[in-house]
Amino acid sequence: MLRKLLWVFPPLVLFAQPTCPEVVHGTASFSSSDQRMEIVSGDKTIIHWQSFLIDPSESVIFNQLDSKFSVLNRVLSSDASKLLGTIQSNGNVLLINPNGVLTGKTARIDTNGFLGSTLDVLDSDFLNGKDLKFSGSSINSIVNLGTIQSHGGDITLIGRFVTNEGTLDAGIGSVTLAVGSKILIKPSDESKVFISASESSPSSTGLSNSGNIDALKVHLLADGNPYELAIKQEEKINATNLTEHNGEIYLLAEGGTVENSGLLSAPGGSIHIHGKTVGILDEALLDVSSSSTGGEILIGGSLHGKDESFYNSQFTYIGKDTAILANSLENGNGGKVILWSDGASAFYGNIEAKGGASSGNGGFVEVSGKNFLAMRGLVNRMAPNGRPGTLLLDPSDVIISAAATANMTYPGASIAPTALAGCVLNTSDLTTQLNLGPVTVTTASAFGGNGDMTISGPESGYLKIDKKEF
Repeated sequence: MLRKLLWVFPPLVLFAQPTCPEVVHGTASFSSSDQRMEIVSGDKTIIHWQSFLIDPSESVIFNQLDSKFSVLNRVLSSDASKLLGTIQSNGNVLLINPNGVLTGKTARIDTNGFLGSTLDVLDSDFLNGKDLKFSGSSINSIVNLGTIQSHGGDITLIGRFVTNEGTLDAGIGSVTLAVGSKILIKPSDESKVFISASESSPSSTGLSNSGNIDALKVHLLADGNPYELAIKQEEKINATNLTEHNGEIYLLAEGGTVENSGLLSAPGGSIHIHGKTVGILDEALLDVSSSSTGGEILIGGSLHGKDESFYNSQFTYIGKDTAILANSLENGNGGKVILWSDGASAFYGNIEAKGGASSGNGGFVEVSGKNFLAMRGLVNRMAPNGRPGTLLLDPSDVIISAAATANMTYPGASIAPTALAGCVLNTSDLTTQLNLGPVTVTTASAFGGNGDMTISGPESGYLKIDKKEF
């Protein structure tokens, strides 16, 4: 499907401040010069604008009477909002423009909270202060090339296409990038943002991050159905580690493909990556290590894929140059790492879930594919002053022999993986894993497999063999 041209530039004018404001609810007063506009507003104010453009030398100041107050700005014309200057507010600013929103490289948005959307919301939802149901047919984009910062509040960018190439910094708040045609925001819910699935022809990449994101909670969410690649994460996401709270990073695309080739960091916290296809590529680094504990990393599903609150992948691929770290660095136990798929899993990278240097045991790692597993990577669960942790391998059928461990290549976002029955685990590869701690190999009858385990050749160390039925 061809993408609609995003930006419609207006004729050249002497200045490009927002024009023709109309207050449709609440109170607001306006004052402006050639380069500065100030809006003083009360709570739940709704302003309609003919256009909302800001040149590099210009600033728009929302002076709200309380930091918890919100002002909703809706653009009525056919012009995209091209923000190249400054937006400041001590409160929360919402900007809705179905024609697109571009925050340029020279721009800075500095508020208590900011929401940018190409989808619309009912005035009544906004005024009620509860759930916000965003919807619309716009296929224009939200693009951030500059800096968006919030102080105590959240940053939310939603629409059919969202791109961040700049900086998003929410401090102890949350950053949410969400793509779809129907998006629900529930301020009182822990997850806050929910996406309704739709049916349409696949088209390009829905959500792309090649910039930096810092927040206590970071959620990249997509309705995976309409996109060839639902989420593409290439740069740095850092989830803040506080005494009271551990950070969290979620990349979720139900029915779609999620690719990460960047840095995801949540010290002592959690990283969850779920999609129909999940690829951890290039030199990606996922790190939940901290001084006192290893955190949690779930890729493609949960333990044995049994927790229905998590969306299970059909194909999970971890490339050879990737690193997944859930270490306790000083005192404490290593963390938990789960790699799962309901179909095929291929692991070529490196996982660490080590116990602390001074005290603590190694963590727990599962690398499993319900149909097929290619286990070629290395998993370190050692503990210098404690017990090593356990590695669980859980394919349908497995042959442990001197033959080469079964290979699998990443087919890419638009190609379905080949369903292969059975798994070959080389004895030398298994011995290497055993030298790093106990290994449990289980099998299950699934996808045509019988749950068979065949062993031929020498094994050493501690090996627990378990055949089970789901």
